[in-house]
Amino acid sequence: MSQMSVSEETARGYEPPRLTQHSVFLENRVGRLLDLMTIFEGQALVVAGVSILDSTDHAVVRIITSRGELARRLLGRNDLKFSETEVLAVELNNGHNLASLCRQLLQVEVNVQYAYPLIIRPRQLPVLALHTDDNVFAGQILRRRLFTLLAENDLGENATGNTPGPGSPAPGSPGPGSNPTSGNPGTPGSFTSDSADSGIFPATPGTPGSPPGNPPGSPPDDLPDSGSETFPRKPIDPDSPPDSNNPPPTDPNSPAGNN
Repeated sequence: MSQMSVSEETARGYEPPRLTQHSVFLENRVGRLLDLMTIFEGQALVVAGVSILDSTDHAVVRIITSRGELARRLLGRNDLKFSETEVLAVELNNGHNLASLCRQLLQVEVNVQYAYPLIIRPRQLPVLALHTDDNVFAGQILRRRLFTLLAENDLGENATGNTPGPGSPAPGSPGPGSNPTSGNPGTPGSFTSDSADSGIFPATPGTPGSPPGNPPGSPPDDLPDSGSETFPRKPIDPDSPPDSNNPPPTDPNSPAGNN
């Protein structure tokens, strides 16, 4: 009898994030889609995804918004016929593409009933709305395979602002600024020097808030000149003790030891 790892046990009890999709039934008449979209104009939500199924006498418009509860009230207030279901919002990147997603679901025999892309990219990466015959199980499998699933608070104005940037590497692959000889993989998706652990620019000893390269305790370069005498800044030796990086200024004309 094989033992199950702790991570797998945790994953099985994990409820993956899901989005509320509203399927609105519209008559096949000119202007009905515009009427539907006008309902959401000026409201505190974002229409994140739309898919239209057309037939002879009616159409079904699937809509995903950043606030499912508000969308439900708006549709009911306008006497529209609709139904609700839950879908997964799966983020795709170079390491986790559509073929990889289908492969993972095929291995566990999960049937994909329909899918369509979202019209927004909350983290600057493509997102696929996915409905299967078992969304909970499918979400658990995808999370265990390190796919990113988005929730309502990742859409529109609710977004957390965590943007990995286009072309971010797959989880586990070397990130920008990584050093392959040191074993430091870097931080995937960190493309600015604002992050202390981005792995792009090495941390330089200094006072927090001072520009990179300033010796510890030295003022930023943009401070006004106080009129005091200045001395050439010496390069910092990374192997020297911290207190030797910023020796007190001395008068070059005074004998040694009279400072």
